Amino acid sequence: MPDPNRRLTFCCNEADCFLWRECGGCNHHCASFLCPDLACRDCCAVCAHRHDVARLFGDANGPGWTDIRSREQSFPQLPRHIPMLERQPGGRFPSVPERPYLIPIHKCVTPARLEKRTDAHSNLGLPAQVPLVLGSHGRDLLLHRIWQTQAEERLRGGNWWTDLAADYSVALAPDFSVWDDAPRAEHLLEMKRTLVCMRNMQDAGLVAFPNVFWDPWSSDRDLTRWRDWLEANRGVAAMSINYQVPHSKPSTWEASFAKECEQLASLRGRLSWSPKLIAVGIAQPSEVRQLAETGLELYVANGRAYHEARSGKALVADGATVRTEMRPDADRCELLWANLALLDALYEEVLPPT
Repeated sequence: MPDPNRRLTFCCNEADCFLWRECGGCNHHCASFLCPDLACRDCCAVCAHRHDVARLFGDANGPGWTDIRSREQSFPQLPRHIPMLERQPGGRFPSVPERPYLIPIHKCVTPARLEKRTDAHSNLGLPAQVPLVLGSHGRDLLLHRIWQTQAEERLRGGNWWTDLAADYSVALAPDFSVWDDAPRAEHLLEMKRTLVCMRNMQDAGLVAFPNVFWDPWSSDRDLTRWRDWLEANRGVAAMSINYQVPHSKPSTWEASFAKECEQLASLRGRLSWSPKLIAVGIAQPSEVRQLAETGLELYVANGRAYHEARSGKALVADGATVRTEMRPDADRCELLWANLALLDALYEEVLPPT
């Protein structure tokens, strides 16, 4: 049985840990907290014990956030409901309604070679003036490969995001993972990485907004950090939060979501101004209402209409929720249009006017 005091003594004091000023202490939910043998070279977790932790933070210019300043950018004309598309039309979807969409990054960047597809409008059959949003939620492996590649490109004087600037009116900074069972050092590094990527996106010509995330069950320290950074960067017109996160059971999701809504309301109350919020992955009207009650001007992006239509399912309103009905013989395009219209109407009912 490992001695928990050894880890606490090593990690949690100012003299021994260069992250202390930003961190403030260990994450007691951490699965590596009682690591008995400190086999850091064989461990994928980012913690203060790693032999290469200084290099990892060096790539992000340290754990502090004051070095990242956002450009002042205006929020583009977008509807409150931004549907997500994950595949090119064709087959069952020869065409899609002419409206803004969110395209996930794993559909415009190949995971194997990081090749960028830069013809989104023509692939979707949309006029070039229709706004598209680049959604940067993806598997950790893809996002970390992008992080490493953009860092190498920056050293050569280039910007990895430049090729995507012509296609997308808005980009959401990558959603690096902050798992509640990860070490605090990993939380700090992943939050800093999203800000570095946001600024690189902006420098490439994209209107880019930060992906704001934190562990809702940790201390209030990270929420305060976001408040301070947003106050110092009032040119940030919007922020995004990704809710496409796996949960083992509904009760876990409900508790976590309720906690995040409470913390978002607290964040809004502590800001002297109000950025817009793009919530990615929220679909149920009841959950949209909960987020809207935080006081932030809410924009909702999800792939519910598309995914259900692709499977031959129609969305049906059922009180404060949406359920599905099988329509195996229905035209998939007609299902998509009907599903989009239903969500548009339901969200308009629960979202206050801008």
